[in-house]
Amino acid sequence: MRREMGRVAWLTVIAVGCGPAIPAHRLPVLVPPEPTVAETTFAERTAMLRATLLRSSIELDAGPTIDTCRPGEWKNCMRCDVATGMDGVDPDLLDRVAIVIASYPAPLLEAAELEHLALCRRIRYEGKEDGPVGLAQLREHRLMISVEGYMTEQHSSTAIEQIVHHELFHLFDHANLGEAHLDPAWSELTPPGFEYRDPAGSGPRPAGFVNAYATTDAMEDRASTFEYLMAHDETCQIAAIDPIVDAKLTVVRERITAVAPKFLDRRAPCTGWVAPAAGTPTYRLPGR
Repeated sequence: MRREMGRVAWLTVIAVGCGPAIPAHRLPVLVPPEPTVAETTFAERTAMLRATLLRSSIELDAGPTIDTCRPGEWKNCMRCDVATGMDGVDPDLLDRVAIVIASYPAPLLEAAELEHLALCRRIRYEGKEDGPVGLAQLREHRLMISVEGYMTEQHSSTAIEQIVHHELFHLFDHANLGEAHLDPAWSELTPPGFEYRDPAGSGPRPAGFVNAYATTDAMEDRASTFEYLMAHDETCQIAAIDPIVDAKLTVVRERITAVAPKFLDRRAPCTGWVAPAAGTPTYRLPGR
């Protein structure tokens, strides 16, 4: 379409140069197409998401692309193509992101040092055809979400809220532990004889972990534990039968509660944290 439009303009110029002048009211006028309803709705929801983020001093990245590669650091770097209204993204996804971000208290967002959020049409590893559904850029204080899996009939099996919880905790974790990410308290909860492995295996939940992906490394373990605490109903049942997961949930809960004392009581899918007379807090199912 753009090539055809350019050709019309060129032919008009030649005609004007070689013959009598054409009255201005007879010159062809190229009118840009009206935005579709979906594009208009996407723009409106984007504005609402941007306003929600700005209340917490978080910037919604406009793109068109974000490249994580730095000179000399080409391994595992990624590219985010920022989503637009022409990509066919369900505008409801923007509302869901806005709602979950708005549910976090300001002190917790500040503690996570979240400054940027990017809604990506897709995220790709450099030189590869696949990429993650979410990414936390720790040094840039950015949370990235890929909507690619939600743009087809084959929707992603991961709810977009889970991605937000997981990647936000990565930022919180980094701000809490520092660049070295040393965590002696977490190391003490490693199952006997276990070693993290990247890439993690697949399959059933290993003992001591909320899912198989949590066995990637300690940071993914902590982020997955928080994600399960926030967005998975089966967390209560897992904690009731797995003492290591129970203890990991306690560590995560204590770190979040230190910043936002009542947040998990209101937001976590199952509560029931108690402090026994003996000392250490434990996790129990509601009603027990």
